[in-house]
Amino acid sequence: SGGCSAPATKDADIALATMGQMKLRQFASAPPAQLSTPRREAQIMIRHPNYSGLQRDQITHLFIAAEFIDHLEVTQGDELLFSMEGGISISENPVFRFSYDDNGATSLHVIARDTEGRVFETDLPKDPAS
Repeated sequence: SGGCSAPATKDADIALATMGQMKLRQFASAPPAQLSTPRREAQIMIRHPNYSGLQRDQITHLFIAAEFIDHLEVTQGDELLFSMEGGISISENPVFRFSYDDNGATSLHVIARDTEGRVFETDLPKDPAS
């Protein structure tokens, strides 16, 4: 028994109803004098239960089928900031924190796909003051 087999902490119906909702949090940063573009830091929060397939339903004691984000892609305008292939180790309602060079685009575009083939896609407006 470990983190991947711990029971989910949220009500399953609520988790499924809010699945795919995303938020952007930005952190203030001052650019070093030698850089021409400001370096930024941000985090993307995604609502998803990310069942590992190792958790048991606390009532039936049957395993909950694996269902997790298996691909994430974040772009700024036409520029790919990062992409990721996920697995069962991604937490429930994961948060991804990263640094990037601001290219002046007004938003970050996020595409997340899960193992059930659902695609969650959104534009998250950037705060120009960050």
